[in-house]
Amino acid sequence: MISNALCFTGDALLALDRHTEATELLLRAVRLAREAEDLALYAASLSRLATVAHLQGSLHSAVDIHREALSTLTPSASTWLEMEVRVRLGATYAAAGRPTEARHEFETALALPAAADHPRQYGRAHGGLRALDAAG
Repeated sequence: MISNALCFTGDALLALDRHTEATELLLRAVRLAREAEDLALYAASLSRLATVAHLQGSLHSAVDIHREALSTLTPSASTWLEMEVRVRLGATYAAAGRPTEARHEFETALALPAAADHPRQYGRAHGGLRALDAAG
């Protein structure tokens, strides 16, 4: 429960552009989720930590952390979580000037079973594809 609270409080701080505070909480969330062997929460925390790295301009590090988050997902992981990680990774690839990889992540997110049942992630994946198309 503590790791869950830390992860989503970190996400709220991230939305408020309070990156240093978000990083501190997310690092604790990652550690606690790993200790508890909660792979879903571990992946969610890692992906948010990667987003902090992305926003701070550490795109290579952000890609690595997102990929670690993806690697922890099992076939039984929720569609919502996999979409969330893939959309965040796609955005990081796009920011890093890697449109092919970005497109792959957005399209994979949209192709997941019941993807349309998650309108926020679904919309963000479509938005990512539109941005790539507009960029040429």
